[in-house]
Amino acid sequence: MDTDIDMQDLIKRWQRAGVRAQEEKVRVIDLNGEYRATSSSQPLESYRLWPSEYGWACECQANNEHLMPCKHLAALADALGIDVLSDTRTIATVPDAETAATV
Repeated sequence: MDTDIDMQDLIKRWQRAGVRAQEEKVRVIDLNGEYRATSSSQPLESYRLWPSEYGWACECQANNEHLMPCKHLAALADALGIDVLSDTRTIATVPDAETAATV
C-alpha cells in the first residue's frame, strides 16, 4: 500500500469522491441503525458504513483495503455533515496504515 500520500492529494481524492457520489447518485440508507451506501455498479448491492476506532469506514475495496477516500463515505459525509478529513478512516487518520486496513 502506498502511504506516501500528502494532504493535498488526499483533499483532491475527497473532491473527486464527492463529485462521483453526486454524479452516480450514491444514496445513504439507515437500515435499523446501520448505515449503508448504495452501489452504483451493482444496483442490488450496498456497502456497510460504520464508525471505526479511526473514524467512519466503508467496506468497499477503496476504503476497506486501501484506506482511500470513497464515494460512499463522501455521500455519508454529505448526509450527516461530517468532516471527511478528520472523521473518516483513511491513511491520514490511521496510525499504522499497513496493519489497520482491514480493522
